[in-house]
Amino acid sequence: MYSLSIKIRSLIYASLLLASTILAGCHSGVEGDTSTFEQEEKDVTTVETVAAEDASSVLASFERKNYDGYSFRVLCTNYYNAYIFVQQAPDDVENGEPVNDALYRRDRMLSEYYDIDLKYTIEQNDYDGSLVSTAKNNLLADEVGFDLILSSIGQALPQLIGEGYAYDFNQVDSIDLTKEWWNKNVVKDLTINGKLHMATGDITTRSVVASWLMAFNKELFDEYQIDIPYQMVYDGKWTIDRLSEIIKDRQIDLDGDSKITKDDFVGLAPEGGTFWIYYTAGGLTTVELKDSTPVITCMSQKSYDAIDKMISILSGDHTLKMKEVYDANNMFKNDQALFLSCAACDLSFLREMESEYGLLPLPKLSENQESYYTPVNTGVGTAAIIPINVSDIDKTGTIIDTYAALSRYTSMIAQYETTMQQKQARDEDSIQMLKLAVESVTYDFSAVYGWSSLIGIINESIKNGTNNYASELEAVSKKTIYAIEDGILSIG
Repeated sequence: MYSLSIKIRSLIYASLLLASTILAGCHSGVEGDTSTFEQEEKDVTTVETVAAEDASSVLASFERKNYDGYSFRVLCTNYYNAYIFVQQAPDDVENGEPVNDALYRRDRMLSEYYDIDLKYTIEQNDYDGSLVSTAKNNLLADEVGFDLILSSIGQALPQLIGEGYAYDFNQVDSIDLTKEWWNKNVVKDLTINGKLHMATGDITTRSVVASWLMAFNKELFDEYQIDIPYQMVYDGKWTIDRLSEIIKDRQIDLDGDSKITKDDFVGLAPEGGTFWIYYTAGGLTTVELKDSTPVITCMSQKSYDAIDKMISILSGDHTLKMKEVYDANNMFKNDQALFLSCAACDLSFLREMESEYGLLPLPKLSENQESYYTPVNTGVGTAAIIPINVSDIDKTGTIIDTYAALSRYTSMIAQYETTMQQKQARDEDSIQMLKLAVESVTYDFSAVYGWSSLIGIINESIKNGTNNYASELEAVSKKTIYAIEDGILSIG
């Protein structure tokens, strides 16, 4: 790879003479003006001390109760698939690993406060279906049940929630979903007919890695004399038009075969050919519920205009079109792309990258957009589920709410630091970018539940630059409504 990198850098340097006008109007250099997000550098000891004080303070805000050694049972995994490790359950002892030790301390505090015994059942991974199978078998056998299930959203919604195995969070008085340790967008986006069968937020470390975002190559930005967009983000001006100005005409045919592939250089490399995320980042949905009735929202003129804009910006040769999942990641790692859009969990594949990189949220559709929106990766994205057969819902709810609150000041802090580990110096701006992405995660309920193919049609249209999406959406619209109505009925 070293010889390839030399060739890439030589061609990139030559292309600087022909580079487009330098992006203006934002702060340049690696160190962005962090504005209201600015925080002073603290040594590790101070950070850990403050976190411990915050954890103790939030714990004291809950009424202390004695549950006489109650076994609080949690079903989860530490691997999403064979490759992606995001620890949710601690080892039996502290081992020096930040996330493990933070999880261990959280559980010790929780156990001592309520006199409970936390017991974990850890399945191999989510992807192979073993967790959902264990959960369903336990429920059907009417065995001593789990109090909490932490499951991949993509697995949980169609199988556990869709088949009626999940308790309605809105009926659990001992959980306060308005607290900062719960994701508010889940409540807003996934409440159906007044019922919410999953929650998420700080309760799972996977919340840190479940968002889609962008990585950019700092060294290539420096060579191209491109201003780093941190300040644009802070100012609310990071838009798809600004992205376009950076990536347009940046492609270089490195191997001379007259086509742009994974062996060449591009402005933007979207992981796995995933382009629909830019649609969702524009604050757009495919289906919404209006008075409990599903209404298709992606067939409006507003959506059509947005898709047309994305086609014009994202379908050119300056973006990679390959479908192989990690082609984009490998290109970015080898200095063959200015930008990578990926799920945050896949930043682990960049840990040994030689060049320094930074993070950004996905861009807004326009500056008029109220806020940034971050699509969720429903594979790694994790749902907290209360099984329908819990014996004491008030006790279970109290422990779950406290579990989530403590996680905010223990395991979540450690997970942010671990996710941002790379060979280069710490980048405080990128940590703030990651936090912004995590806190703005949004959920398109029909896509999350897998009830429609609408988002897939939009994805292929943007990727391939085709403009027949309107007729394709129309062709599946009635089928989509029927599927959603059936799905809603199945979950009560």
